Amino acid sequence: MHLTVGPYSYEVLKAHQLIHPMSGDKLDGLIDFATGTIWIDDTVPTHRRLDVILHEYWHAWRHHFGKPENEEAQCDWFAAATMQFLREWHLQGCEFSLTCLDDEDANQRPRPQLRMVGKAMIG
Repeated sequence: MHLTVGPYSYEVLKAHQLIHPMSGDKLDGLIDFATGTIWIDDTVPTHRRLDVILHEYWHAWRHHFGKPENEEAQCDWFAAATMQFLREWHLQGCEFSLTCLDDEDANQRPRPQLRMVGKAMIG
């Protein structure tokens, strides 16, 4: 599954025994801003994957765009994030995209290295 946060690109992949790098706690999900990867622990059942992905997606929005200053800005921020997520969710098959995470080829596929140049992403 591929997601964007504004102009930033993230790939969603499964991991075995996902552990927080600082605390050592077991995690259901983790976001790596440096590589543009959202990791989902392979023990998370399919019916909970969307919750975990959305949780990490909000971390990405906050990382890239900061915390909104007031209620109006927060509502705009949530609306923009929700619309972008729903568009991509729909284009990737909604619930079907969650089961695609079980495809071993998808988890082994190399991710293109993208970088920002101005407001454009190039490979």
